Amino acid sequence: MGNGAGHRASSHQEKDKTMVFQAPHGNPEPGDYVKLRPGNSVGATEHETFVVVDDIAPVAGHIVLNLPPAHPDQVDWAAAVSPDDIALCFRITEEGQCSWTPNPGPAADE
Repeated sequence: MGNGAGHRASSHQEKDKTMVFQAPHGNPEPGDYVKLRPGNSVGATEHETFVVVDDIAPVAGHIVLNLPPAHPDQVDWAAAVSPDDIALCFRITEEGQCSWTPNPGPAADE
């Protein structure tokens, strides 16, 4: 019985360790979620969430977005935005969820 309790404590400690991971930085990758800055090129509000479906930034300087899978218009909507339009990125992995700001945006240059 003592071995079982020790095993549970060890598993709990291992689980706690997996919750800590390095937050990404830079532009989002396919599968990441994003929110756009006010005044973005597609007219989205800062409350809307999009999923990154392709990153063509090295070629055309744009990131292709789609609506999340549960959205009723998901099949009929896609947009390519500049990385400067992105305000916040989210990534969900087995280790947990993290968020980051991909770049300072145009207001930071003023």
